[in-house]
Amino acid sequence: MQGLILILAINRPRSSKSRSNRIFTFFLILILTTLFGNSFFVRQTLADYPHMGLLMDDMYFLYGPLLYLYVGALLGFEVLFQKRIWLHFVLPAVHITTMMEYVLMSPGEFYLAMGAGVWQYPYDQALAILSIGLYVTLSWRVYLMSDQKGQYTFLRIIFWVLAIGLILWVNQFAVNVFRFDLGARVSRYTNPWTLFPLITILLGFFAIQKTSLFDNKFKPKPYSGSSLSTADIEAIRVRLEAYMTMGKPYLDPRVSLDQVATELSIKKKDLSRVINQEFGFNFFDFVNSYRILEFKRIATPEALRKHKILGLAFDAGFNSKSAFNKIFKRLEGVTPSEYLKEQSK
Repeated sequence: MQGLILILAINRPRSSKSRSNRIFTFFLILILTTLFGNSFFVRQTLADYPHMGLLMDDMYFLYGPLLYLYVGALLGFEVLFQKRIWLHFVLPAVHITTMMEYVLMSPGEFYLAMGAGVWQYPYDQALAILSIGLYVTLSWRVYLMSDQKGQYTFLRIIFWVLAIGLILWVNQFAVNVFRFDLGARVSRYTNPWTLFPLITILLGFFAIQKTSLFDNKFKPKPYSGSSLSTADIEAIRVRLEAYMTMGKPYLDPRVSLDQVATELSIKKKDLSRVINQEFGFNFFDFVNSYRILEFKRIATPEALRKHKILGLAFDAGFNSKSAFNKIFKRLEGVTPSEYLKEQSK
């Protein structure tokens, strides 16, 4: 039920139609299909049609690629969608192709195949575990590389839940295949297909807490009950602009709101309010606006003859090509290449 509500919320008429939202919608549909399929077959027809459950097993091979692409889209790694995206779905396609032989069997034929040892269940499940583990690792790497990870700290919790779930799944695999008695007690209370529904619940919770998950536009909010006076706000604004201009903290790709607040001896919530209210940005867009100004300053014809655009972007404080291109396009309305071409005229 919660999954259906989230799908409707993501695709409401006025919501953002971003790539991350489209991937997340498909992710939810996949999870709901898996849940329904497992519940339906386990409770009603698995005994009569066991081979049909193989179609549900193929869903596991889609979880990893979808998680990886969703995290990449959310964090602005457009490069992930430029490098033969179809390769991520080769394994699921090969798996379902090899399974069709068994899916098309009659129940009797399927039982005979299993009895003869033709159907190698352990290897199939092991491959699914390895696939998801690989893509969780790749997704974590993308998260660590992103200069926008501070806006999506909830993903850390998601990764921890995934890691714990994979450990429990490996334990269950060891119990079923190798009769690992030490983990048998734990295995009684775990089930691998409950892993991703739990993530759905977590994403739903964070979606309620953080609207930017479904709407990629920052919206400044009023600060009721704030102790800052108009004079205080103006004083902080002046100090902040001076610090950004003279100190250039934006050149550090890891700069954070906490760091700037400490340097200026200002409360974190007060600094956040001034940035939101006076500049109309969240902290990360505020910092990136200075990085773009720095890029424009150093991207002279002479510098471009010696260095690539990406090198100058790194010198300006960006730490990934995808983030630089996405932010430049969003704040300037043109791509970096288009801007430089216009400047060269």
